[in-house]
Amino acid sequence: MTKEEFVENWVVAQIMPVIALIIATGWILASAHHDPARDWPLWPLTAATVLIISLSRIHLLWLLAAGAVLGWFGLV
Repeated sequence: MTKEEFVENWVVAQIMPVIALIIATGWILASAHHDPARDWPLWPLTAATVLIISLSRIHLLWLLAAGAVLGWFGLV
C-alpha cells in the first residue's frame, strides 16, 4: 500500500463519518418544529452554516453556539 492509498483510506474512514454526522445534525435541527411555515428560516440557516464550515476554519461548535443564541432570542 502506497502512502497516497493509505491517506485516501484514512480520509474515507475517519472524515466521512464526521461529515455524515454533521449532515444528520443539520437535518434534525432544521426540521425540529415539523411546521414548514414556521421552519423555513432554519433551512437557510443550516445552508449558511454548511457553507461557513466548508469555506472557513471556524469550528463547528462556535456555529452551534451561535445557533443556540439565535434560538434563545427567538430568531429561529
